[in-house]
Amino acid sequence: MLKITHWRPDTCSCELEYSWDDTQNEDIRVHTIANILKVCPAHAGEVDKIQHYAKVLGENQRKNIVLGEILKNIPTATRDKVQEDGTKVKDLKPGLEYKWSFDADRNLVIDLVGFAQAEKNAVKVLADNLFQNKVKII
Repeated sequence: MLKITHWRPDTCSCELEYSWDDTQNEDIRVHTIANILKVCPAHAGEVDKIQHYAKVLGENQRKNIVLGEILKNIPTATRDKVQEDGTKVKDLKPGLEYKWSFDADRNLVIDLVGFAQAEKNAVKVLADNLFQNKVKII
């Protein structure tokens, strides 16, 4: 059955609706932009709703992917955290923070609070390999 999701990403103040088929497996499911409900200042120049959705989605994914790469590849910055159901997930060690924002050119700017310089350098390499020059580490 076709579903509509109202999405407010945490990377900007746009509001979008996308459609998806809940009968499809999540691994192959396609989200299709249905409506742009609100346009933030950073995306005000986008006139095509498909491109608008792609940019907003790409920025949101970039932020999440870099954090995921830190959790997978920088063991000195992570710990196992036990959830309420008893499963373990990777989390940043106490005292470390992943703070992010976007600059005027929509580059992801990451402030790795409490990280050692070697860890920051390793994150920069990971980010550059994935998103050539679209991520800045401070």
